[in-house]
Amino acid sequence: MTAFRKMTDLPEKYRKLVWHGKVENARKKLSKYHSMITAVDDIKFHSAKEAKYYEDLKLLKKAGEVLYWIRQPMFDLGGGVTYKADFLVFWKDGSYTVVDVKGYQTAESKRIIKIVEAIYPIKVILV
Repeated sequence: MTAFRKMTDLPEKYRKLVWHGKVENARKKLSKYHSMITAVDDIKFHSAKEAKYYEDLKLLKKAGEVLYWIRQPMFDLGGGVTYKADFLVFWKDGSYTVVDVKGYQTAESKRIIKIVEAIYPIKVILV
């Protein structure tokens, strides 16, 4: 085993991985749907698309269109099964929307959303 005492002793490809004394993975971790975890305002989102939607909500709140939102609201489906949406958004007119940010919809997610909409008086909006 080779001991590296200085940064300059490391091969070039590994020097780029060193950051403040911590070695980061060479490949960024991707989810099973190849989305990359993205952080905004010290909040981790499951995808860049979800983070972008969060930033859009902040702008809508600043404009007065959105009162507030809840991240990852959970809906009980019975039998110990829950559905977690991405956002529950409350609008200035008193309405609300349940939002699920998806890159694409799988057969499983379609099935779960149908169950949620059958149990609760809501419509899940896919973004």
